[in-house]
Amino acid sequence: MSTRIIVMSIVLVTFIYAQPDSASGYLNQGTFSLQFQITENFSIKDFQGALFSAKYLLTGRSALRFGLGTDYIFAENTRDQAATVILEEETYSLQMTGQYLYHLTGNQLSMYTGIGPHFEYYWRSRITTAQQNPESEFQETGRNQFSRYGFGLNAVLGGEYFVTEYLSLMAEYGILGQYRYGKVADKIAGENNLKEYRFEPVLLKFGFSLNF
Repeated sequence: MSTRIIVMSIVLVTFIYAQPDSASGYLNQGTFSLQFQITENFSIKDFQGALFSAKYLLTGRSALRFGLGTDYIFAENTRDQAATVILEEETYSLQMTGQYLYHLTGNQLSMYTGIGPHFEYYWRSRITTAQQNPESEFQETGRNQFSRYGFGLNAVLGGEYFVTEYLSLMAEYGILGQYRYGKVADKIAGENNLKEYRFEPVLLKFGFSLNF
């Protein structure tokens, strides 16, 4: 919550006090931008990953953008039936995306397109232990681990409207094609490898950019 308040405060101050230089364009070489996505419930997260998304203008039209996201979750669920059963689930994910962007126009309303590599890693572990009665010890009854790698290309088409030279609003749609390789290791069922090719749309995203 405090992070959202800080980010919104920065945006508000930038919007009120930042005055664009009428003698310069909106796309200037060397501009560095931090980008954030506005979700359905009006919360804020980065534009590409859960941690960091940034863009750097190489020229007045071309730019490089990089997104890095990571997430970790640990959950424990206890069920008391004929026996006490504890399910522990742990997940970790990492995503990296790079794009070369080209702005088709350099006006206040700018359309752009881009393409670049995509990498992701996902890992999940589930461990089940059970206690038959209060006097007995907990015994492991199940263990399942799943890991997956993904490599591919992503392409985007979007529009950016510059409210000021330092603040812009964005809407973006994309597609992602990737190859996924995964492995499942189960205590009872054994090991199994998974391979697949995926081609899927990236839902329309709305956000804003702070430009420095």
